[in-house]
Amino acid sequence: MPQTSYPLDLVPAIVGQVVERGTMSGRYECSEDIPFGRVVELHTDGKWRLPQGTTIGKVLAVAHYNPSYSSDGYKAGDQVAFLRSGKVWIANDGGGAPGPATGKMNVRHASTDANSEAQHRGKLTLTATSATAGSEISACNGTEFIKEDTAPTMALCHINFPANSGG
Repeated sequence: MPQTSYPLDLVPAIVGQVVERGTMSGRYECSEDIPFGRVVELHTDGKWRLPQGTTIGKVLAVAHYNPSYSSDGYKAGDQVAFLRSGKVWIANDGGGAPGPATGKMNVRHASTDANSEAQHRGKLTLTATSATAGSEISACNGTEFIKEDTAPTMALCHINFPANSGG
């Protein structure tokens, strides 16, 4: 059967999609399940995890989309190299209002899992920084906002996470 219609508003990208690949990290084990498109930190135990604690880690990266993994992302125990520099669509909570001078974004993390906000760990936001236990938000040095999708559920960012670039 022939195609009789087509959408005019195609999805521009998917969360975690790499637009410009730069530096990749070394290959480390995931200590928990990590969805595509989230900022991750290399913990002192030598494993990747979503940002957790009262501050973000010193070594950051983005869990880029990889079609050879399940659509849920990476699983605990997977050995993965993540994106340290380049342009990538990162999960965004839609907080704040982007403008021409947006620049650096913030990242959500949680020192406890008691708060429902913990599900947003690793998402970028333009909401102001916060030290509220369970829903902390820190400046995410090494991110430069380019644009967000219309939802807004993801932001296209240029990232440059050199070693020790964390909070």
